[in-house]
Amino acid sequence: MWRRHLWPDSVRDLRRRQARHDQRRRRSDPLARQANPQEVAAARNRLHHDLQPRLRDGRGLPRQGAPHASEGGLMRVLVCSPNPSIAIQIEAVLEGVDIGCEIEPAPQEFGSLLFRDPDAMGLFLALGPESAAKMCRELRMADVRNPLFALIDEQSVITGAPGRAVALNAGADDAQPWPIDATELVSRLFALQRRQRDGNPSIIKLPGCILKPTTGELIGDVANVHLTHQETVLLSTLAARPGAVITKAMCMLALYNGRDEPHLKIIDVFVCKLRKKISAATGGIDAIETVWGQGFRFVPEGYTPSVSQVGRRLQG
Repeated sequence: MWRRHLWPDSVRDLRRRQARHDQRRRRSDPLARQANPQEVAAARNRLHHDLQPRLRDGRGLPRQGAPHASEGGLMRVLVCSPNPSIAIQIEAVLEGVDIGCEIEPAPQEFGSLLFRDPDAMGLFLALGPESAAKMCRELRMADVRNPLFALIDEQSVITGAPGRAVALNAGADDAQPWPIDATELVSRLFALQRRQRDGNPSIIKLPGCILKPTTGELIGDVANVHLTHQETVLLSTLAARPGAVITKAMCMLALYNGRDEPHLKIIDVFVCKLRKKISAATGGIDAIETVWGQGFRFVPEGYTPSVSQVGRRLQG
């Protein structure tokens, strides 16, 4: 019978070695267990102070206002790191070039925030390639389609190109070792944003019509209808995840981004107006299905609502 120690390079042994290595690092690093708020604030101030001369001189760091960097909208990055000190370093670099940054240390909440904000980018630190691959797989299985940038600790057992390939094969859009140069980090984020923007079509195909998000035009087989900005954002949000249930809270986040939010009932008003305009453009076809008690679902093939469905809508 073969003994397990005769296979030191097997995936199982590498995973065990990686797990023991990560456990020792968490025990030896006090910041990974608990962060003193005063120490965190002091570290952030020191990093801002050290980075300001470099950012002022513009030594290779593109800024959010640069035409080549951010055409098509401002960038928002969600950062997830088990080590608060590294999260502070990343935040200082991104805020120094006017990139919106939010730190969320909990992986589950990190995935929830990405799902609710399809335009944001996910940047996370992993203690090893297997940890990065696991997080990427879990996010992709949860239907998180945002660009994912994995930073892999260089002190892990599996290093170099093979380690980064593990994360890329699991669903990451980019994977680089940590620590990484600030210029390269920012440039790679802008490159991901350009690829995301180029991948987003300027025309969204709907059942019986097409939507031009830039102008808000709904061009149908029967008529052309103009949508307001909020109606365009809401319809684009629903169409971005066909077949998935989008809650009213997610719709509110897409419309108002947490600022000056009206009552939740406003979503019902917008959906009602969208249905009327889609029906006018297509001659009676609907593409938004109500999931009672949950939210709304975009039906890519469309459907013709029955009299009973219309009655239930009026009663609701």
